[in-house]
Amino acid sequence: MTRQRREDRDMPAYGLWVEASHFAEAAHWVHEKTSAQSTSTVAHFLYGHAAELALKAFLAAKGLTEEGLKSLRHDIEEALETAEAKGLSSCVQLSKVDRAVLSSLNAYYAEKWLEYPEAGGLYRLPCLSDVAPTVQRLLGAVGPVAEADSSRRAQERLRRRGATP
Repeated sequence: MTRQRREDRDMPAYGLWVEASHFAEAAHWVHEKTSAQSTSTVAHFLYGHAAELALKAFLAAKGLTEEGLKSLRHDIEEALETAEAKGLSSCVQLSKVDRAVLSSLNAYYAEKWLEYPEAGGLYRLPCLSDVAPTVQRLLGAVGPVAEADSSRRAQERLRRRGATP
């Protein structure tokens, strides 16, 4: 059996979606445990990563290879733009507020400021009560697409083995 070159491999969309869901759950937990007066860069980072992985799960289901996904880096806005070009809007209608929330989050997330905060830095992070539902909408829309991709892949594997579902 010959191995595909890494850049030609398909990424399993469902696995990315599951990871995105786990990051969103962790963000929710951190948000609940954090004082209402404080801003948690950890929760923002986790929601940012959930949004990135949800969008990449959608793109993987639409055929982007691992190399294609990696070329998007950690840029939520670029991943969103690419996903919309591949039909994301048929799954979820993001409002202007959703887009502003993702854009504001991305300004810090893509530049790694949430992972490596500046001491005494001033952050204008979006409110977590806005971020959470936006990310949940993405996850809810992408889940069925990722599951359908997983089923399609399973059927293809069975067909290649000579079995028919």
